[in-house]
Order: sequence, then structure tokens, then C-alpha cells
Amino acid sequence: LDVFQRLLQVLTEDLNMLWEHGIESPLDGKKYWFVVLRTMGDWPWLVKCGSLKRSFYNASKRSTGGSIPKGCCHQCLADRPGVKWEDFESEIPPWVGTMGTESPFDGHPPLLTLAYGHKPEEFFAYDLFHSWHVGLGKTLMATCMVLLASSDLFEGSVDTRFEALSEEFLRWCKVAKCQPYIRKLSKQNMGWNTAGTFPNGSWSKGSTTRVLGKFFLAFCDNKMNEVITDRYLYHAYQTAFNVESFLRGVYSWEVWIPRSKVEDIVTFGLGFLKMYGRGASMAFRDGRALFL
Repeated sequence: LDVFQRLLQVLTEDLNMLWEHGIESPLDGKKYWFVVLRTMGDWPWLVKCGSLKRSFYNASKRSTGGSIPKGCCHQCLADRPGVKWEDFESEIPPWVGTMGTESPFDGHPPLLTLAYGHKPEEFFAYDLFHSWHVGLGKTLMATCMVLLASSDLFEGSVDTRFEALSEEFLRWCKVAKCQPYIRKLSKQNMGWNTAGTFPNGSWSKGSTTRVLGKFFLAFCDNKMNEVITDRYLYHAYQTAFNVESFLRGVYSWEVWIPRSKVEDIVTFGLGFLKMYGRGASMAFRDGRALFL
């Protein structure tokens, strides 16, 4: 094992001790046992600690190439020949049937000795924070802000439009009592230096993504007569609405979500994926750098 995996091995031995033997609390004298259900983090972390052979590092850059794709997900065979991962329309996407069919591990990472009650590859889990708040959410919200600033709702140069949008945003944050953790909106922090660049937010706080989403929906709701006449802006609104409804549904419960509520939440989540995929397709056909 390399130094990093050896460090994880030592940590794993301690965690297994807490599971197998427990520890007595000095506060109440009772004995407690601990179990690690998942390990989570950003994707580079999962790749490193899980010694994963399949990840986003392996995603195909073009439709044809010299070598056979290795696959871009450790839990399934997405991106392998005939296994599309960008299919958000099918009732059952082609990758679903490949889940757990081929080991993604390069060796046997020590952390796997903590994997209780589920398949080993599921122990290294995706999570909402890294997938959305500091992941795709930053891309979508940057796209939404660029479309808003570029619309007929604002006038002048690009910088002038963003200045006006920024004022609207900060004013709304004050009224809504939201902490934006961002001082202004600009083409720079939207990662949109030219029209040929895909918007991709540069802020670091995950909560900023959520605040921008709420502001975008509130602003569009107040200007809906104008928004529905702008094909791209209205599509962005529908996309943002679905994901905000999904997030609100998830956050309205603490640990367990009643089965009766799950279907609606999932419907909004899948609706978001479909709308985002359609936005990407629409932009690609029109030659516009949007919905990265």
C-alpha cells in the first residue's frame, strides 16, 4: 500500500474497533457502537480513497476514438460502448442494468472493510452537496444569470447589464434575509468572459448556488410575461423550478422521507435532468455555449 492507503488502513482499524467493540461514554457510562455507512466527498477524493478504475477522468471526449472507453462511473458501466450516460429521457436508462456487474477497484482499498450491508461500489457514494451545490448547480445558475442579463429585461453593455442584475440580486437578498456570500454578479464570476465560453460559476460557497436559484425564480415570477417570450430564459426557468422543487422536498424532512412524499420529489428531480438535457441539446443545435 502507498502512504495514503496505509493512512486509511490505520483509520479503518480504529473505526472497525468502534463497530466491533464499541466505546464506553464517560458521560453516562453506557456503551455505544458506531458504523460507517458510506464514504462521501468530491469525485477526485472518491477516486483516490477507493482506488477506482472508472470515473469522470475516463469520460469520452468525443463520439469516436482509438481506444475503447473504460467507463465513467464506478457504480455502473456508463460510457462503455452502447451504454449512454447522458440519456435523461428513457424510463430505464441503459446504464441501470449494468450496475454492480463489474468491479471498479484497482486492488482492495482498506476502506472496503467498512462496507456493511450493501455492494462494495456503493460504499463510495455520490452526495447532493458535491453533485449540486458545488457541482452542476454552479453551471446551471451561471447559465441562468447569463440568460437573465442578456435578455430584454436589461439594457446596455454586458457589464452594465450585470451591474443592474447584481443590484437586483443584492436588493432581493436583503428583503428575503438571505446571505449570498458573494458581493456582486459579473461575467467574471459567471465564468463567461466571451459569448463562446460556457457559463460556469466560480463561487466557492454551496449555499450561494441555492440563493441564486431562489432569486432567479422570484425575479422571473415577477416578470413572467416577458420571460415566456424568451425561449432560452423560459427553459432555464423551468429547469431551475424543477430542481428547486426537488431540493425543497428533500430539505423539508430531516432523516426519513415518507414513501407517500418520495414520488413527487423524485418526479421533480428527474424532471430537472430532462429539462437540463433538453437545454443542452437546444443550445448545441443553435451553436450557443449554454447548459455545459
